[in-house]
Amino acid sequence: MKYPILYFVFIITFSANAQKRAIKFQENLSWVQIKEKAKRENKYIFLDCYTTWCVPCKEMSLNVFTQKEVGDFFNENFINAAAQFDVTKTDNHQIKSWYPDIKRIKKEYKISSYPSYLFFNPNGDLVYKILGKQSAMGFIEQAKNALNPKTQYPMLKALYADGRRDTAFLVTLINVAANGGDRDIVPTYVNEYFSQHKEALTKQDFIYAYYGTQKTTDSGFRITQKYPKQMDSLFGDGYSKNTINRIIFNEFVFPDLRTNGKIENKGGGMFLISGDINKNIDWENSKSKVDATYPTLQAQVMRYSKTEYFQWLKDWEGYSNVVNRYVLEDGSDLDPDELTGYADRIFQFCDNKELLIGAIGWCNLAQNAKAGDQVKAKFVEACLRYKNGNKKVAILKMDELIKLNNRNVNYFKEELEKMNKGEKTWF
Repeated sequence: MKYPILYFVFIITFSANAQKRAIKFQENLSWVQIKEKAKRENKYIFLDCYTTWCVPCKEMSLNVFTQKEVGDFFNENFINAAAQFDVTKTDNHQIKSWYPDIKRIKKEYKISSYPSYLFFNPNGDLVYKILGKQSAMGFIEQAKNALNPKTQYPMLKALYADGRRDTAFLVTLINVAANGGDRDIVPTYVNEYFSQHKEALTKQDFIYAYYGTQKTTDSGFRITQKYPKQMDSLFGDGYSKNTINRIIFNEFVFPDLRTNGKIENKGGGMFLISGDINKNIDWENSKSKVDATYPTLQAQVMRYSKTEYFQWLKDWEGYSNVVNRYVLEDGSDLDPDELTGYADRIFQFCDNKELLIGAIGWCNLAQNAKAGDQVKAKFVEACLRYKNGNKKVAILKMDELIKLNNRNVNYFKEELEKMNKGEKTWF
């Protein structure tokens, strides 16, 4: 019995040390009580906004919050609190007591993605926000910005309003606003920055263009058009084309497709679309508006517009007709990744066997092009064949894909396992 007892003692000791090193979060206190405590002790507040389904939230909790350097820094400088922003059946009394506060915090501070980390001064004013998964040292460095009045967002905005425009200041302002999720105003800062920045563009400049591109009049839109390869290398193949199509679509075509339509940028490439779908569309009118300003982009923008529209309607026959017309008219000038993207949409959302077969043809064309993302084209083809009932061929193609590539192998193996079990692999 010696070894089990010693092992048990070791586990207790290890757990105690891990807890000692971790960020110490306040327990059994309301949001009002936390703010009162911060004011009384003249300390800043760190609020971890998480959900139970958020994987990056869990990774931060397990891998970053438990590190000694992180725990020491946050425990010394902040009143630390964590709040669950979703509702589950297993929520205890303490979590439920926060429901009204969560509702107010979410609305007031525009929390729409997780994890979100909010920092408040001792008076309870929000001074800084961090979004998403961070490294331990990166998290500490950003938290230092929350403690420094010179890098707190309200102070930076006030200085901008007073007329400060030097590029060093604008760089700080852009970084803080982008990291804090103030998406609507970031293009204003980015446009100001590029109006003064005359040097050759750097990697960081392309990142600013990414954050500052919402309209055709934004500097980032011009940069995305002029430097598609650089933008795609940073943000993924097809980013430039999709971004240009989307923005022109938003301004010139979208108003024709929805009554009282609205597009809300939720970040991370996610957009919330509202408004009643118009059933009678004058496509020629929309086409003429695009053609008047962007004649060389008219065909691809209208294709983007029509596939979006038919997807809203769940009219997959109309969707397929648009893509098939593209295949017939463009012939050898097809974009293989675009075709694969269309095929993937059919796989995920359409059950019509005839249309699934058509989408397999698009994947074959994409593979015959000998360009673009061949791995994805082969993967989507295998998925389409599986959904269409050809399980044996789909499994053979997945096996081949796993043997030939070392990219995404674990994900492919998970999908292959589902196929072998006859489980659903689509939305």
